[in-house]
Amino acid sequence: MLARMADGPNPVDLMPAYADALPLDVARDILAVSTELHRVYRHCFRTQAQLDVSLRAVAEATAAIADFTRQIIEAK
Repeated sequence: MLARMADGPNPVDLMPAYADALPLDVARDILAVSTELHRVYRHCFRTQAQLDVSLRAVAEATAAIADFTRQIIEAK
């Protein structure tokens, strides 16, 4: 994260750089989701939270999150 912040605009805005990812990171830790699986689906959660994406993109992200959820449940 620090490398991305150093390469980005300065001064850096800590909300998108750090705090926006915090809820997903905490949920990942609580559910013991592997880092690899989390990386695959992280963008889907961000897509759902954006206001400037198409309905199709939100629908695709929702379907991917449903698949992600199934994988987590099956692994437990």
